[in-house]
Amino acid sequence: VMSEERVIGVVTTEARIDPSPNRGECFFLPFTMSDVEGNVTVASGDKVSFQMATMQRSGNLVARTIRLENPAAPVKYQGVVNSIKESFGFIERADVVKEIFFHFSESGNEDIALGDDVEFTIQTRNNKEVACNITKLEPGTVIFEDVGSEYSKGQVLKPLDRHVGGDVSPRDVDPLPGRVKYRGADRSEIEVPFGEKDQLGDFTLRHGDWVKFLIAVDRRDKLRRATKIELLDESFEVSDERREQGLIESLKNGFGFLTCVDRDAKIFFHFSECLDVGRTLAIGDECEFTVTPDPDTLYVATRIKHLQKETIKFELIIHKNVFGEVQVPPAQSPETTGRITYELNNTLLEIPLRPKDFNFRKLVLSKGDFVVFDINQLKSTKETNAVNVRLIKDTNEAVESTSSSSSSDTEGNNAKSSTSTSPKQGYIAALKDGFGFIETLRRDKEIFFHFSNVEGKAEKLEVGTEVEYRLSGSSKEKKISAEKIRPLPKGSISPLEPSNDGVLNGKVVRTLRSVNPDQDCYAGLIRVCSEEGQ
Repeated sequence: VMSEERVIGVVTTEARIDPSPNRGECFFLPFTMSDVEGNVTVASGDKVSFQMATMQRSGNLVARTIRLENPAAPVKYQGVVNSIKESFGFIERADVVKEIFFHFSESGNEDIALGDDVEFTIQTRNNKEVACNITKLEPGTVIFEDVGSEYSKGQVLKPLDRHVGGDVSPRDVDPLPGRVKYRGADRSEIEVPFGEKDQLGDFTLRHGDWVKFLIAVDRRDKLRRATKIELLDESFEVSDERREQGLIESLKNGFGFLTCVDRDAKIFFHFSECLDVGRTLAIGDECEFTVTPDPDTLYVATRIKHLQKETIKFELIIHKNVFGEVQVPPAQSPETTGRITYELNNTLLEIPLRPKDFNFRKLVLSKGDFVVFDINQLKSTKETNAVNVRLIKDTNEAVESTSSSSSSDTEGNNAKSSTSTSPKQGYIAALKDGFGFIETLRRDKEIFFHFSNVEGKAEKLEVGTEVEYRLSGSSKEKKISAEKIRPLPKGSISPLEPSNDGVLNGKVVRTLRSVNPDQDCYAGLIRVCSEEGQ
């Protein structure tokens, strides 16, 4: 503060171009830590520059905006090189949350690389702090934070945006843009940030994902953040995320393509999207993943999780035990397909039959053969084909024509005609989807029938129902089936007369063919045993 009045005096010492600074006089100016610029520590003997100010209340002179120019005993600082350009870079300081500029010339003959632990001094040049006298330290010397050992479980509030770039400077971007919330020891909700290096892998995280992580505390400003973040399987179980399955078909440098189970297309993926970061990818690996739109490749697979071998199925059995008739027998060439007609939901349909879908060496099919098969569907294209094809044996058995009496062999004699004139009787032995079998009175065979040949409602038939039917087909062509099937009242068929031998003991030596379809005989066989079991 200058006085308003001018004072008259006499010059005692003339001014010189290079005068003595203060003619031997010393001025002691007080200052505080807040007056020091640049987060440095000044010590006794340090050369500094500053501005003088007068306290309004007391009128005393003080030092302000103090800058360290040349320390008497240089203070050593530590940090990690976190950015390198052509001839300069930046060091993240270990004492404060701040970066400092350096030039390669300050490292002497040492080659400075990204991530190196270094030690340096600080000088002010052109009113800016710079790192000088840089020397490399042993890796792991500089520690910024203390990482806990107990995992916490929480949910992602804000995932990382990995598309930030363009004209945005890295120093203008929040280094910890992600957010995770979790319950503290007192059950209160806590929110902590995280950055790109805090994930165990570079896979995509989504809002609401369940994760486990460790808490890291910065030694400089005590900031808490989540680190070593792992995605939990629970994320897929509680979300509405659609997960798909497939096989790794090809691998390139850092990317590959997946064959999808439910899509007729190849899906692109980056290695970084694999959740198991320590796993080596191989062609044929079975995976589970999420498909998301991508402007470059239309779709891309993310959040890839490996599955156990033989987990995924590209095909699905959608109907079992369907009755059909062979219209075109398949040839032995794998390229040639046959055709089967069948009825499903009162609709006549047709399905291809390929030689590779059944054992054509053991099962020779002809036009008109009745078969039972399963309908297989390819998930990616919804195409269907017949598999597990079985020939209906009873329709291909010749009805023996013998000279025995008509009372014991009536069915065999009448089978020579297209449709027998005399009705037969029997019991419903089995019911399938759209067809069934009738057991003859002699209990030596089953006769095939289709529901369309039942008089009345076929849905009311039950196993054991007494029925009347007529035979259709030819013994010469060995195709016999039942037609004009009419349910009878219970008790219409006389039951077998029990023998006078009483209750016998026995041992089953041959099962019914319904238990063992590969046996030729229809009926089972019991060997009578004595009371001692012989």
